[in-house]
Amino acid sequence: MRPNILTIAILPAAVAIVSICIADLLLRQDFIQSFKIDGSFATLTENGGGNEETSHTGSQTTSPSVHTSSGIVELLRVLIWPLTLILGLIFVAYNRRLGRVLGLGTQLIRKISAGGVEIEINSETLQLVQRELRGTFQELVDGSAEEYERLSLIQDIGEHLKNVVIENGLKDTQDMRATVHVNDVIFPEYLYQLVDYYPKGGGAHRRNSQRFGIIGRTWRTGKSHGTGNALFGYVSVDALVENWGMTEEEARGQLSGRPSSLSIVVKHEGIPVGIVFVDSTAQDAFGNDIEATEKSKKIEESTSVKGLAKALAAVLAPLRTAAPSLSILGKKG
Repeated sequence: MRPNILTIAILPAAVAIVSICIADLLLRQDFIQSFKIDGSFATLTENGGGNEETSHTGSQTTSPSVHTSSGIVELLRVLIWPLTLILGLIFVAYNRRLGRVLGLGTQLIRKISAGGVEIEINSETLQLVQRELRGTFQELVDGSAEEYERLSLIQDIGEHLKNVVIENGLKDTQDMRATVHVNDVIFPEYLYQLVDYYPKGGGAHRRNSQRFGIIGRTWRTGKSHGTGNALFGYVSVDALVENWGMTEEEARGQLSGRPSSLSIVVKHEGIPVGIVFVDSTAQDAFGNDIEATEKSKKIEESTSVKGLAKALAAVLAPLRTAAPSLSILGKKG
């Protein structure tokens, strides 16, 4: 953060105030202690240096611990407001948004003409706002990825996925890969790839629209699907964009040479919590479209998928409670 009036003037002044208060307190404590010592010395002199006990009617001798405690209380009493002031100023100084709200920082609009037509934009503040927006969004995305990964490791989602593949005889499929998608807790119109592909690795933390491909179809319908030769006859990106509503990036991904796929809905207590997606470079690796769909439905009822469903529910429950839900769809009408 760049230096401003708070960091170069007010904060040092506040520190100086605290220093003066501390110095004043220490001087007073020293004076009191000196007075007590001098008084005791005078008493001893008057008694001729003897060891006679002096009786003071109606008074009691105060122990050093009591003096120490009262000194600490006095110190806290003196420091409480200066420290509160410093903490408040630090918070304002280093919180750009609050600083702008209070008028303490630079303003986005520097000048407005009398007619309200000509507006001069403060380019420095504009860049600052842009950096903050990008930073805040990226922090949100990165933070959600960290939590997804942490909870996935705790619930051993990768091992559950491996069990689904092995139990259902998919491991020996030519150039097979499998992963898990869930409804994104940050952007609910998207599906989130929770783990890397098994067994090849890579791919985790990607987002795809719920309208995207076979996984979007599975999520929207709540039913398992399969393909033997997906997108047969569509040999160009333009055709997929025009006829399937895909973006160019999505269309290029679909033409990567993996025609066979299984999209298996994972349900916990009857509610979809995720999708197991398996694909292959071999045509009809799981049978034709009808056979692949039947295979997906059979796998959906397997014990390993039930175990995965329970683990996914445990992953998503705390995330849905804590995460903000951001809709990026336009308003209807």
